[in-house]
Amino acid sequence: MKINRTQLFAYRLPLCRPLAVRDGSTDYREGFLILMVSDSDAVGWGETAPLAGFSNENIDDALRQLRTFLPSLDQKDLPTNLVQLDGAFGEWLGRYNLFPSVQCGIEMATLNLLAHHKGCQLCQLLTTDPASTVAVNALIDSADDAIAETHQAMRNSYKAVKLKVGRRSVKKDVELVRDVCEALENRATLRLDANRAWNLKQAIEFAESVENCVIEYIEEPLADVQELSSLLSRTDMPVALDESLMNIDPGNLPDIPGIAAIILKPTMLGGFEKAAQFARTANKHMIKVVVSSTFESTVGIAALSQLAAAFGTPGTPVGLDTGRWFKHDVTTERILIDGATISIEQAATAASKLDNSCLSEVKLG
Repeated sequence: MKINRTQLFAYRLPLCRPLAVRDGSTDYREGFLILMVSDSDAVGWGETAPLAGFSNENIDDALRQLRTFLPSLDQKDLPTNLVQLDGAFGEWLGRYNLFPSVQCGIEMATLNLLAHHKGCQLCQLLTTDPASTVAVNALIDSADDAIAETHQAMRNSYKAVKLKVGRRSVKKDVELVRDVCEALENRATLRLDANRAWNLKQAIEFAESVENCVIEYIEEPLADVQELSSLLSRTDMPVALDESLMNIDPGNLPDIPGIAAIILKPTMLGGFEKAAQFARTANKHMIKVVVSSTFESTVGIAALSQLAAAFGTPGTPVGLDTGRWFKHDVTTERILIDGATISIEQAATAASKLDNSCLSEVKLG
């Protein structure tokens, strides 16, 4: 199959409330949609949206690279065996040193193009027995509203709740976690995300102080990941890796003992192929696989739900309930969260209904 043409569109979406990022917050989310059209008129959309404070590249870096790289794909044949996600994308794109978010957007567009050409869902292209729905966790970002949001999550049938910690003192975080655990009444699991906020002493203090709480895992508790083995040997706190995966080869994952889960964010990892490689390794070693977003638009979330349907740990809620943060989206239809689950088919339908009023075409070259 040949890529007939590519186009690039920018978006800037207002948020319902400020999103906390490292070193501040933001009131909007911006990024790019990539359109690929094949010589058989198949269409594939991808999304490139580096997240300020988390991605190594910024929005301007991504724009410069997309503008120069995308024209080089026009009238080029696609490599074979891309859908196996076992190295073909790396062989094709690795030489160009693309930023992770750019690589992710191009892989997403390519895979959606191939799925459209085959007349199937992306997850059906990636595996023979994908899930038709994926459960999602509720995200609680505000300490002030945590208890009220926990009760709301319970009313909405969520089976996992994710709470941000590490922004206040350890003592206050411990009090909050205890209160949320009590509010959950063992009806849902509690996930924590510290975003590398603590040193080893603080992390141990926190873990010992909440040992009577049932916690599924805590993401990235340590500022220095090299101290992770010390934390795991001195506490019983289950730990999940998120940002640390950016500096780990998927094949080396088993060398890190005691990991309970991995959080896969293709925008930060550098695409679907690397995410799939991590997922395969984790599944072999009984490590939970949790696909998660970096607040992409409906186009990105729909594709991530397909990845979760193909490679996520069955029955494990994923981190894709971020659409409610947007006042409006790049599509006229939103992804529905029904009974704390996403329908893969409905998400794909929503992603296909683009709202051109939210998109501005970017000149390439």
